[in-house]
Amino acid sequence: MWRGVARTYRGLARRPVFFLAVVLTLALGIGANSAIFSVVDAVLLKPLPYPGADRLLALYEASPRQKVAHGKVGPVRLEDWNRMNQTFAGMAGAYTESAAETSASLPERMVTAKTSPRFFAVLGTPPLLGRGFNPDEEITGGPRAAVISERLWKRRFHGDPQTIGKTLRFGESGYEIVGVAPDSFTFPSSEVDVWLPAQVRAAVMRMRDVRFYIAVGRVKEGIAVEAARSDLAAVQARLAQQYTQTDGQWRAVAEPLKEQTVGGVRRSLWILFGAVSLVLLIACANVACLMLAQASRREAEIAVRFSLGARRRQVVGELLREALCAAIPGALLGLLLALWGAQWFQHAAASLPRSGEIRLDWRIVAFTLAVSAGTTLLFGLLPALAATRRQMAEQLAHASRRQVGGRRASLRILVSAQVALALVLLVGAGLLIRTLSEMGRTALGFQPDHVLALQISASFSEKNDMPRVQQRMARTLETLSAIPGVQAAALSLSAPGGATPENPGPFSIVGKGDLQEGEKMFADLQSVSPDYFRVLGIPMLAGQTCRIRFDQQHLQPVLVNRAFHSRFLAGENAVGQQLRVEDGPVEIVGVVGDTREHGYAKDPLPVIYFCELPGFFPDPQYLVKTAGSPAAMVEAVRRKMQAIEPGRAVYNTRPLTEFLAGTLTERRFQSQLLSLFGLTALLLAAIGLYGVTSFFVAQRRREMGLRAALGARPAQLLGHVFRQGAAMAGAGIGAGLLAAVLLSRSMASLLFGVSTLDPLTFLAVTLCLALVASAAIWIPARRAMQADPMDSLRQE
Repeated sequence: MWRGVARTYRGLARRPVFFLAVVLTLALGIGANSAIFSVVDAVLLKPLPYPGADRLLALYEASPRQKVAHGKVGPVRLEDWNRMNQTFAGMAGAYTESAAETSASLPERMVTAKTSPRFFAVLGTPPLLGRGFNPDEEITGGPRAAVISERLWKRRFHGDPQTIGKTLRFGESGYEIVGVAPDSFTFPSSEVDVWLPAQVRAAVMRMRDVRFYIAVGRVKEGIAVEAARSDLAAVQARLAQQYTQTDGQWRAVAEPLKEQTVGGVRRSLWILFGAVSLVLLIACANVACLMLAQASRREAEIAVRFSLGARRRQVVGELLREALCAAIPGALLGLLLALWGAQWFQHAAASLPRSGEIRLDWRIVAFTLAVSAGTTLLFGLLPALAATRRQMAEQLAHASRRQVGGRRASLRILVSAQVALALVLLVGAGLLIRTLSEMGRTALGFQPDHVLALQISASFSEKNDMPRVQQRMARTLETLSAIPGVQAAALSLSAPGGATPENPGPFSIVGKGDLQEGEKMFADLQSVSPDYFRVLGIPMLAGQTCRIRFDQQHLQPVLVNRAFHSRFLAGENAVGQQLRVEDGPVEIVGVVGDTREHGYAKDPLPVIYFCELPGFFPDPQYLVKTAGSPAAMVEAVRRKMQAIEPGRAVYNTRPLTEFLAGTLTERRFQSQLLSLFGLTALLLAAIGLYGVTSFFVAQRRREMGLRAALGARPAQLLGHVFRQGAAMAGAGIGAGLLAAVLLSRSMASLLFGVSTLDPLTFLAVTLCLALVASAAIWIPARRAMQADPMDSLRQE
């Protein structure tokens, strides 16, 4: 056996071009496919890293009237659900806050998760070190405990087992570290550094209209998920009857926790996996072309072996061994590429949910081996069988002339398929690139240049003292505005243009009567400081700019945008109109231009801007208008903030243009990856065209010589070969265009400002592919012009 393998490798060494082409083609296809599969496996296929993860359901409150489909859950309602249901083993929730931890020499901003009772018990993940929370630590006034993330444990405490018992300080309170959660524990967010008991006050537990928990429930063993959903819906229906005012318009929703975690990226990941699978198919088609061509070149050798008594099984076995010997190095190299690719994805795709779980494990190895074996069997066995299917006499009769018409048809089909698949990938990449281009040209409605964005961590001791928080915000704005080089400073709930969730609020227009339930009006609600519109260069269209009301003798002033005016007050003067919102009546004092508050892909929504400092939101977005480069002001702003707020951490300090560019990271990553796959497919298709055309020219060299001897001009020989190659490429382009038209519809949700049938993309890709195909055909076709007529006549 080993002698046969050694003999096979010696034979392959005598054909280095063929051997290297097969190895590199397989390595590229298998490596890329396995790397993407490692992402799909970690994010979509593996269960969540919690015991009995299939029994964990994400719980929401939903209200069609409030246009809330997946809302947060109120603490009192969560306790009602937990107490009244019959099918859940337990329910719990958490909400995140940003806070400054001050036990070190400098304050450090940390993301905290405030948890309800039963939190760690419901999720079921054992701590890496220490324990979860005891029941007495989860009630109001109980001991203050903390569970830290493995990431924080390694970074701050260097993985010291003696970390248990140490103290973290938030505001004026100390929290004893009782446990370390593993990296795989990411509920309610992968950004959480510390979990703390919420210890919700009794007064809040009586507020049925307060909702802030991200909730989860564990279904009892033996209970079907659908039964649990029905049970929870029935519980909420009873609460709606009992508390009509606060619960009557709300229902309970339960969905698999995995869907909440990865549902937002499912479609894009499967599209990428489909794209890289096309690359693998192209690679396999290339290998098939190479092996079919090699089988044709060895027909005479095979015929001689049959004439000397070799059995078909022996000949097929040797050809298959050759395919395996070429595939094994390709698979190993592909495995190395997959390992590198998985490591790269961990960093390049850090925004993906569960990206920390991306790694090359036994599943990926098994996948790679399965792909390798399948590729070898399919494209090694079939050419071997095809090469040996003729009888010995027929082989000997045709060995000298090598009539390979049927095989030529197979090669033409494979090459055309490569071209078609390459075109599909290039169209997908082109559509995403066009989307990025359209987003870059999209007017946001504000001027992000010369604006510095930053946030300041919350102070736990002040979070329930709104006037004090607002006073500190006002003082911070005054300090920022006084820094040399700063023209103005403002704040809002979130940075404009980011992918922040909408905040729809119901309202009515005073004097126009209350609308029926189905006609309820909604607008996006934003809280901003007076200089917000000046800092961002948002034009005033009517009325006056924002002012803060510090007394109760005037109505709360608000501004609305053009979209609000056009939709709800078309043809009327909006200034002076009064609106009724949940907190009472407000007065419109001005109309401003439209902005894309929620990202490039979201059209401007009707917005109501409240002129107030958002004291109820701990970490608003400060926006600083600078005379020069905002990046040059970062250190000056940090030093000034540390001087007046030594106990709070300044974070996310960056130019607003950089923040906006970051919102396109995922789309840019998708387009770059798909472009890489498309260019790889284009290269493989070009190699396939070149190789097959070269094979055809070599097979027909004597025919070309005879044509030349009979008077054919070199240009005619060139045209003859070129037409054959162009026919293969043209068939592939035609089939690819049809497939691209059908498959591009699946990308509709990823596109912005571009049709799935964008003519510019389709035309550019077709022309590019046609040019590359022409070059790949022309190079070997030139050799047909060099056919020697005398040589052909001597052989005849």
